[in-house]
Amino acid sequence: MVDPSESVEVSGVVTLEGKPLSEAEVTFTPADGDPSVGPTLIMTDNKGKYTASVNAPREYKINIDRMLNGAPNPALKEYQGEGTSLSANVTKDNKTFDFALKKTN
Repeated sequence: MVDPSESVEVSGVVTLEGKPLSEAEVTFTPADGDPSVGPTLIMTDNKGKYTASVNAPREYKINIDRMLNGAPNPALKEYQGEGTSLSANVTKDNKTFDFALKKTN
């Protein structure tokens, strides 16, 4: 298990085409797949802002989705799953991550 004192509070803003992406799911998943750290799921607010604690400082893959009619949003496919183009190197000093997304079709 991860020592709780290792957790880091991360925050940022998610935008899509320059506008806040509200009610989006932002998932921080350890890039090395360490099961003892596990993923952290955060929802953005109506201004696209998010704040949550990840279990440990390290490199994370970032997945972002906002469901569309109960399914993954095809306009965000570049930012979903194993092939996501987003990452964040979380440290005690590096903990703010803004994501400016573009529609992918």
